This record gives sequence, structure tokens and C-alpha cells, in this order.
Amino acid sequence: MWKHVTIGLLAANVLFLAWVLMVAPPADPAARGASSATSRPAEPAAPSPAVAAPPSPPPRCVSLGPFGDPAVTATVAQRLVAAGLAPATRDEKQQNRDGYWVVIESANQPAQRAMLAQIRGAGIQDAYAMPDDAQFRVSLGIYSDRGRAEQRVATLRPLRLSARVEEHFQERAVQWLDVPEAGDRLSASRLEGFGITDSEIGAFDCPAPAAP
Repeated sequence: MWKHVTIGLLAANVLFLAWVLMVAPPADPAARGASSATSRPAEPAAPSPAVAAPPSPPPRCVSLGPFGDPAVTATVAQRLVAAGLAPATRDEKQQNRDGYWVVIESANQPAQRAMLAQIRGAGIQDAYAMPDDAQFRVSLGIYSDRGRAEQRVATLRPLRLSARVEEHFQERAVQWLDVPEAGDRLSASRLEGFGITDSEIGAFDCPAPAAP
């Protein structure tokens, strides 16, 4: 009996081996490799490099002035240097209004002389012919107050002369102190600490550099 059982088991094993070799598909090595690659854990991404913040702009350049007295300019410059600043002196010509001018134009030099004689004949002695003037004007004075200038114009109406009032300007030399990177250290509220008490002197942005 055991002999028949043993023969039966051997036959069954032979049949199973034949089925595996003839029917079952072979394993795909590429598939095994893909499966193995898929099962690997993902590598962490490299961190992004840090972006540096842009540098802050330097404090603004400040111009102090205008100074009408070079001695005052020099004193203020010394105090700025003592405070660790680097002022540079800049010279400038400035047109300043110094009053109101009463003038009358004429057509030519003979007409100018005749007009001057007419005015002085009316008792107005402070009238003068402007020499080498393209408009052949007669000057009747410069007044600090516009109202007084208008009064002078009114005295000429009986003479049928068309006088007018103009603003009069005079050129004067002034100086500025340009202070790079001064910023709020030279704000208007801090000028007195540098000896600046004149109300006409202020703190302004420096002028743009001249084009090359």
C-alpha cells in the first residue's frame, strides 16, 4: 500500500513541475526593478538658497543755506565737521528782490530827455534817465513798499505819463553747505544746535549733480 502512495505523490509532483514550466509566465526582471525603485523612499528636496535683503539707501544729502556772510558759513562748517559730517561749500549767485521800481518807457533818447524835463518841471526831482537802456526808461525810484510805489504812479497821472511798478532785483553772492549723508541729523528742528539762528537759512535736498 505505501508503495502505491509514494508512487502517487511522485506523480503529482512531476505534474505540478510540468505545469509551472509550461503554463506559468516568467517573472519580468524589469518589473522587479521598477517595483523595487518604486518602493524606495523619496529623497528630500535641497533647501532654496537664502535671498539677501537689498541694502538700505544712504541718508539723504542736505544743503544748508543760503549764507550771505562767508564768516558764518565757515563757522557752521567747522561745527558740522566736529559732529562727524563732511560739508562742502558751494558758491552761487542769487537774485533777491529789494523793492518796487517805478519806471516809464519812451520811444528813443530824445523822447527820454523830453520826458525827464517834463517830470522835473512838475517838481519831481528824483527822476533819472537810465543810460544805455534799450527801452529808454526814466526811473522814479525804488520803494520797499508797493503801496508807496503806487502813490508815486498816481502823482504822474496829471502829466499823462504811463508809469508802472516793477519788482526790482539785485544780484548777490551767497554760499551753501552741501552735507552728504546727513539725513535727519540736519532737520530744520536741529539747525540751532549748529549755530544757525537766521530764519532765512534752511535745510533742503542737495541739487542733482550736473549732467556730464
